[in-house]
Amino acid sequence: ELCSVPLNNLITIPLQFLSLSSKMASSSCLPSSSWPLLLILCLSSASVAWAKAGEIGIYWGFPESNTTLTNLNNTCNSGNFKTVSIAALSNFGDGQVPRADFGSSCNVASGGCKRLQYDIAHCQKMGIKVLLTVGGPTNNYTLATRQEAYQLAAHVYDVYLSGYGVDGPLGMVKLDGVDFYLRDGISTTDRLYLEITAEAIKSYDAGLILTSSLQCDYQPSRAMQMGLYDRVWPRFYDHPCLFNDSNPEPFELAVRVWTSALDAAFYVGLPTRPDYSGRSGYIVPEKLQDALQTPQQSCHYAGVMLWNRNWDVRENYSTTILPIVKATSANPCPSL
Repeated sequence: ELCSVPLNNLITIPLQFLSLSSKMASSSCLPSSSWPLLLILCLSSASVAWAKAGEIGIYWGFPESNTTLTNLNNTCNSGNFKTVSIAALSNFGDGQVPRADFGSSCNVASGGCKRLQYDIAHCQKMGIKVLLTVGGPTNNYTLATRQEAYQLAAHVYDVYLSGYGVDGPLGMVKLDGVDFYLRDGISTTDRLYLEITAEAIKSYDAGLILTSSLQCDYQPSRAMQMGLYDRVWPRFYDHPCLFNDSNPEPFELAVRVWTSALDAAFYVGLPTRPDYSGRSGYIVPEKLQDALQTPQQSCHYAGVMLWNRNWDVRENYSTTILPIVKATSANPCPSL
């Protein structure tokens, strides 16, 4: 029956249109004279549904202070973001108790960040995914053994992800997943044990979102090859593969390597201000459309991930680039 024919069959096997025409004309679910119009509508709707539009994710918290405009509640109310990653659980390993630093807007040690549980619940109610960033750009973390990796995984899951009612640094929360931010120059050992941590967390709950942020020159690893991460957002700043409109080839090559090597949603990691710690890689909004042409050619393209919200508000960056990021690719893509 026509009414039970999956729409993707009509899209992926165009020659079936001819063989289906008699079914469409004789189907009891519509008049026989209506099937050509229905076919056109189906094709039109399907092409829109399969087009790949991007979205924006944002880091919130460490290391900058957060003004009233950048508070977590207002960040989600802006309508600019589909993902917010709270940074960061950045002190762990070497025998130390895992300790978070969410920026100077709240004090973890005094329990001042527990109030964020209400903002987090508000964001999640809006359909925004809220993640915990583990790691970060500092040198305050290391993992020396597999046992430390498992202990970190248990801590992150129990306190931030389980929903067991643990009153942790963010209050009683059940976050949607974890972003593993691997600092530039991270050792092979630390990367390996952080990936073991990620694998252990996934074993607790396969429905959790796992993401990875690392420098933009692709470096294969076991976790990458086994498809552990649902999303990757390489940092295209302060590296040779950053976007340069006068020489875009290194950027384009890096994008193609990432999107062909992994079966994961791909976000372009970008800073939100020109003078990010003296580093390069900021893309002015007027040039972002050119920069995203190559990523948008991939069905793995999912948008951009911005560092961070404090600077974003000052520069009005996400609001300016949102229409550019959301522009759909010309290539129809199946859902990932």
